[in-house]
Amino acid sequence: NIDVFDLKKFKYIKHGKIPIGNDVKFHCFILKNENTKINKMILFHKNEGLIITFDEDKNLFHFNKVTDCTSMRPVYYYGYTYVSDFILFFGGSDEYIKVHSKEIYKYSIIENKWTKFEQDLPFSLRYCVAMLSKDNKFIHIVGGYAGKKELLPHLKIKITELMKDIGINKLFIVCVNITSKKTNTKEKKEINIITNYWFVHILSRKDGLMILTLLFSDLWLCLFASVLCYHVSSVKFSPNGTTIVSSSYDDTIQIWDVSSGKQIQILKGHKSWINYAEFSPDGNMIVYINGYNKLEGHSEAVKRVQFSQNGKNIVSCSRDATIRIWDLESGQQRIIQRNKYSEFINDIGFSPDGEQIVSDDGFAITILDMKSGITIKKLNGHQNYLNRVQYSKNGKVIFSCSEDHTIRVWDAVSGKQLKKIVTPSIEPLGLQDFPDGQTIAVWFDDKTIRLYDVESRLEIQTLIGHSKYITEIDISPDGNMIVSSSYDETIRLWQYNSQKHTYKAIDKK
Repeated sequence: NIDVFDLKKFKYIKHGKIPIGNDVKFHCFILKNENTKINKMILFHKNEGLIITFDEDKNLFHFNKVTDCTSMRPVYYYGYTYVSDFILFFGGSDEYIKVHSKEIYKYSIIENKWTKFEQDLPFSLRYCVAMLSKDNKFIHIVGGYAGKKELLPHLKIKITELMKDIGINKLFIVCVNITSKKTNTKEKKEINIITNYWFVHILSRKDGLMILTLLFSDLWLCLFASVLCYHVSSVKFSPNGTTIVSSSYDDTIQIWDVSSGKQIQILKGHKSWINYAEFSPDGNMIVYINGYNKLEGHSEAVKRVQFSQNGKNIVSCSRDATIRIWDLESGQQRIIQRNKYSEFINDIGFSPDGEQIVSDDGFAITILDMKSGITIKKLNGHQNYLNRVQYSKNGKVIFSCSEDHTIRVWDAVSGKQLKKIVTPSIEPLGLQDFPDGQTIAVWFDDKTIRLYDVESRLEIQTLIGHSKYITEIDISPDGNMIVSSSYDETIRLWQYNSQKHTYKAIDKK
């Protein structure tokens, strides 16, 4: 909804309905004040953008769609402010605080064009507020968080010039004040860090205050580049291991040949970004999640889908807190669980025999009977938000990983916890098990993939190559290849070396 009030008369004037497909929250809403009775507003929310005009004399709203930024679609909780013709966006994170952005974007209202700063912020931001000073010389960003858990310092940014004629903005970050409770340094320490674009001077004082001063030695430092980043949201091998299906925030599904690394097919025409896609067990179909579009029956965004091993059913979970089974032959769907104690179901998966389903609502793991929906077991142990849960390929155990920095292995029949792998400094975001039943591949928030021996709980190998957060991994049916996707816009293949017993990145990406 959008409403208008007269502040002089304290009178309600107009009520309007915004033509947008989602509830509006954590959005960008700007009033382009031109001191006329035609009020122009700009709204960006998720994958939709609108220019809204309100005619005071006629008491009418008009709505016109504008281009949204493809690479910002999964990100909100950002700071934003309006400077001249531009709206500037700072940082942000996805809905579940899994992806954290350091990036700065600009939207030109006149040109209806998005551009991205080449230079990132010194740290990621979320839940913050950006404000323009009265003299239009500084942007102050306050509140919220820096990184994953640290409280955001006061970030002051100086805008020296807006060069509209060549489309370049020079934006200088001149001072950052960080209050850190973790700083116990008794003596002053000076650390000089030289990056490609700026010189950072860090002064740590005994009172716990850290002052970072960024000095610039060149006029052309933080430059805008016309770059749109199409993050790859998921990757999955086909049942025979010869092809890969990928989904992306550029609204496409793509099929790739594993041996050559070349694209075989691209599926376009979707109205929103694709969160996830996988092959059916016979390789003849693909099921996918299309942004915030809904499977008919779910009332909120779908979080995860999976084929049963016999290919006859699909299970889905959603932010509407339901788990649904879809019969592919009849097209009918039924609810097998409606969670009354959680806002959504985070993840689901069939057991290999298709008789049971494992789910998590972000906090609790539940094993359900597929036909009746009756709860068979509750698995308790994790101390923080769950990221993933799934059956092993042989169906004997269930794997889970969590923000409590643990990976846990559960007996699928008794529900007893069998193993716990602790990763103190890094958070496991998801995992896949190998066909041998003894090894798991886990991707972490430090952009690495790590292989673990389940029995010994020891790390076998670390795979390094992605420059941004990993979104998904999969293992080929023979266990000889790993495929991974990332926010760095790449899909990477990792090949097993039988002589060295290690995996190595293949050049094709």
